[in-house]
Amino acid sequence: MNNKKITLSWLLAALSIPASAEMKWVEQPVIQKLALSSEKSAALNVTRERVTFNQNLIGQAHHEFQNQGFNTESKQYWIDSDATQLAQGINLPLSSETAIIRINPLQKTTKIQAIEEQQIELSMAGDQLTPQTFVNGQQLKATGMSVSEETVALKVMAQAGNLNLKVNDLVDKDGKYVIHVFEPESNHILALKTTQQNYTNGADVTIKVHMNDAAGSVPMKVNGYVTGPNGEKAHNLTFKTGREGDYQAVLSEIQGQSMINGLWEVHTFTEATVNGQKILRDASTAFAVNLASAQFNGQLEAAQGRLVLGIENISAARYEISGTLMGYDNKGNKKPIALMMAAQWLEAGQTSLSFDWPNELIKASGYQAPFVISGVALKNQSLMAPVQRVEQGIMLSELPAELSDKK
Repeated sequence: MNNKKITLSWLLAALSIPASAEMKWVEQPVIQKLALSSEKSAALNVTRERVTFNQNLIGQAHHEFQNQGFNTESKQYWIDSDATQLAQGINLPLSSETAIIRINPLQKTTKIQAIEEQQIELSMAGDQLTPQTFVNGQQLKATGMSVSEETVALKVMAQAGNLNLKVNDLVDKDGKYVIHVFEPESNHILALKTTQQNYTNGADVTIKVHMNDAAGSVPMKVNGYVTGPNGEKAHNLTFKTGREGDYQAVLSEIQGQSMINGLWEVHTFTEATVNGQKILRDASTAFAVNLASAQFNGQLEAAQGRLVLGIENISAARYEISGTLMGYDNKGNKKPIALMMAAQWLEAGQTSLSFDWPNELIKASGYQAPFVISGVALKNQSLMAPVQRVEQGIMLSELPAELSDKK
């Protein structure tokens, strides 16, 4: 018992929680200017009733959320072409000995026909090459690829240099195509990432691009743009050389949109020259932006077995709160107890959402205070959009009588 008291006292002191403070936001929610969404959602969720649950996480591993952007690596590029260019032959820069080339028609027409292997001519430095492998659209679809019946792909064994691709006797003389080139064995790798995977509405989004090979960083030209969740082009990107040998672009004060149509996407196109040989690489990544239709107002209250979170809401909708409840074992280790979630319809104004306190799960865990609800998130369910996230969440140094089943 004495060891237990010492452990809990040490935890309270280490976490700098005054003994009189039963609960508080560890990290105060950011207060921002709220704005109505201009989007009209055909999938608007208007369900009014309250739904709540607490998922048992006892004994499960817990990984702290890291709001870091995804690091996308690329050894590939795309080139737009048409029937005239393919008939004349186009050069595909290669930086290694193996290339997998896919030819996709851009639109379906009555004239379009699948390309046959005998229509393709490949050459490099005047020498004729033969595809090591050739597959048609049916074979590609059988592997799970989502491609058209007229798509073809081929594997070529070559060398660094310009591979000339020519397609003879195309039926649709006005056909448009996209050529995809993937170099699995290349040492030239393009890396693309955003600094975060989720941004607060109105924040600056920093985008970083870097190419390296066996010798280190590679200078290059970078272009790109960003599309919104609706798929429309939203911003062109201007890249400048960064301090770490990368290239950076900043998208200023980005404004949130609903995620019904997906995430925001970054598309980059790069060109480098190494030992006189052109290197092309394209890459894409995605990120989310919070929708500023509501926010936590910082108020907390324990009442009738519920933990109530104050919310300021400018847009009537169905909202959801969630977070991971953690407690401490007798060795002072923080452990997960439950994933807490609640959702209901909120009218505009100063309002609230509340968690049902999971006393039975706390008893079953044997874990002690202080309790922490980490990753407290607010989501607009009507627009399927994240609204706000407070990573450090809420701390309860003691269990208020209003939450205890012994009250």
